[in-house]
Amino acid sequence: RQMFGPGALEVMTLSVTYAFCFLADLCLSTIPTATIIANRRTGQYVMVAQGSVKPGCRLAVAVSTDPAGPFEVQGCLNTSQPLFSDYSLFADPTDDSAAFVIYNSPSSPGQFIEKLTPDFTAVIKNTSKTPSSTHIAQDQCQKGGCEAPLLFVRNGIYYALFGHNCWW
Repeated sequence: RQMFGPGALEVMTLSVTYAFCFLADLCLSTIPTATIIANRRTGQYVMVAQGSVKPGCRLAVAVSTDPAGPFEVQGCLNTSQPLFSDYSLFADPTDDSAAFVIYNSPSSPGQFIEKLTPDFTAVIKNTSKTPSSTHIAQDQCQKGGCEAPLLFVRNGIYYALFGHNCWW
């Protein structure tokens, strides 16, 4: 597989419901979703997986030089809002050091979008000039919530897609 050329693997999402170990130093018993994203700037693959590496951690972060692993745990991707269930990662094809996480939270209807650090292993925290997250679609997600978020860019316009929860 190519990582950085035309047709390169950019994001790989795995949905698993059985127990297995795929990280070099961590075994997660059940992983509802894991997403692997290529960081062209560092030459590494970053995996974000629902699971716990410590109490309060909902998204574990690990890195590897190969998309098949092994992955080394870096810690937790601590979002500014509590994660409810679904999330997605987006690597901006126009900026090698920009990636984002979009997710839903039980604290408020809608979707939250947060920028990741240039190595894609942490959320950029709030500063006096920049809020740590963007909150969108509160009105669309009032009744029953929203799930399956996805970000992409086309012709310089950024889009966020998601659907109403189907499991309520």
